[in-house]
Amino acid sequence: MKKLLIILLLFTGCNYKELNNIAIVTGIYIEYNNQYKIDIMVSKNKNIIYHTKGKTINKALDNLSIPKQLYLGHLNIVIINKNANKKMQEITNYFNNNYEVSKNFYIMMSNNNILKIIAKLDPFPFNKISLIKISDNHLTYDKYIKNNLEKGYSYIPIVEYKDNYLTTKKSILIRGIK
Repeated sequence: MKKLLIILLLFTGCNYKELNNIAIVTGIYIEYNNQYKIDIMVSKNKNIIYHTKGKTINKALDNLSIPKQLYLGHLNIVIINKNANKKMQEITNYFNNNYEVSKNFYIMMSNNNILKIIAKLDPFPFNKISLIKISDNHLTYDKYIKNNLEKGYSYIPIVEYKDNYLTTKKSILIRGIK
């Protein structure tokens, strides 16, 4: 029995992360113009936006100057600038290959960096749905992937910030994501 207990202790891993050593990412804004420009919203007592850039999403995040490890397990929203829609395959690959990310975050497109506006609302704006009114054509990432796999295309809502709400009036067609 003791041998079995020792073997179990040797081969079990711990996925525990010290909360003081991680930065909980709740929002990401992605822009592309010859390189990725990414804003990361980290939430603790208040929202803080960090800026980074790089040739790939991974390189951009590696270039991020933050003393803590990014944790994407509580990601709530990803906003992609409309000029980055030509990079949707790379963006999709990043989120599909990241095991920490729960795939039910909202995915949207915008002409502006709405993440900066959201960051000013509340430390945890996603907990207060009344502050963020997303119309009926909101889209979660897992639904976006499902639509692309089943139909070969998906529509991503284009969001605007107006009268203290995020609103959607149009969508952009994304095809061929694998």
